[in-house]
Amino acid sequence: MKKLFALLLSVVCLGMALFAAGCAPAEQPKFSVNAEGELICVFADGTTQNLGKVRGEDGKDGADGENGKDGLNGKDGADGKNGKDGQDGEDGSKITIGENGHWYIDGEDTFYIADERDVIEVDMSGEAYVENQPLPIQFRNVPQT
Repeated sequence: MKKLFALLLSVVCLGMALFAAGCAPAEQPKFSVNAEGELICVFADGTTQNLGKVRGEDGKDGADGENGKDGLNGKDGADGKNGKDGQDGEDGSKITIGENGHWYIDGEDTFYIADERDVIEVDMSGEAYVENQPLPIQFRNVPQT
């Protein structure tokens, strides 16, 4: 019933708009729906007309649907082939302390004195890292582990 009433009001308003358009070359009326759901017609001369409620209330939520059927379990795929073993890596650098108390890398003096305070951390790239202390040590051919 509400839909029929809203349709009837729309037709009446459209008829009024067509009549106004046929009588004078004036601007067409403008239509809008306000917060209460009422259709408002604003004519070219600024007058307005409330054409009544055209928007109904929200409907109630429907009942929940039934749960869907469970899907089928798929078959496991075939195992892949084992890959080939990699080649052996090169030996890493040999780090020692010389008779003069310096660190030696592959027999080369670094001129860095080894003592109890020395802690050398090496990241995965083989770069030496000691916080707030520059090192004259450069590692070469350090294998990744």
